[in-house]
Amino acid sequence: MKDEIVFFSSVPGLAEAFPIVPASKMMPTWMTNAFKNYKDGRENNPSLVRKSHIAKCPGIVKLMSSGYIVPLWHDAVIEVDSTKGRGFEWTIPTEALIKDVFTSKALFESQPDHILEHLPRTWNQSKNFMKINTPWSVVAPQGVKLLFNPISYPDNALFEASIGFLDTDESTEVNIQGWWNVPHGNQFFPAGYPLVHIIPITERKLELVVRDANQKDKEWLEKKNYINSYSFDRTATYKNLFMKTLRKYF
Repeated sequence: MKDEIVFFSSVPGLAEAFPIVPASKMMPTWMTNAFKNYKDGRENNPSLVRKSHIAKCPGIVKLMSSGYIVPLWHDAVIEVDSTKGRGFEWTIPTEALIKDVFTSKALFESQPDHILEHLPRTWNQSKNFMKINTPWSVVAPQGVKLLFNPISYPDNALFEASIGFLDTDESTEVNIQGWWNVPHGNQFFPAGYPLVHIIPITERKLELVVRDANQKDKEWLEKKNYINSYSFDRTATYKNLFMKTLRKYF
């Protein structure tokens, strides 16, 4: 495989409508305004070059310019009734998103209590831990791990992704876990909303490839479904079979 990271979608047209993009192309509004403020101020007063400004902070700017952003791929309305405890309901524009072009899985899932009972929450995180299933798959060069991060310093935090690694030698599905942070009522969740920040852990310079699934990709997805289903356990034998089959295609 070349030095590239490939995202492909099983939904035709998604790669054009709401593609995964470099993080530098989906900066939050406040950061875009900060860059403009610094640029305009510097042009009017060159001495500002020597002064501190958030737009010059290397830690923040490099973080927010690294990796890729996965946006929500369809509109949704999420409803939470806090009087009923944990849980939520969701509505999408058309059931065809599931029946015709996606899978039998729910688009949004609530994780069961036994998974969440040991997971710590920060003081402001909600009780509603959500799994968002997407039609994206990702393949990275062997040895490159993908760090899934919440969106750093977002304009708002309707959804806050949890942190974790994805090793594409073990799984290629881009499914996102995190907290739904609207405690009560109906909330419009728009297509294009930035869900998660994916940062490759490598010193290699990777080319980003985003596309609809081609025939080779579809063959991989069919074989992957079998490999994910044949055993109760995720043993070393399973992992070795998954990796060997994956690398025949990528």
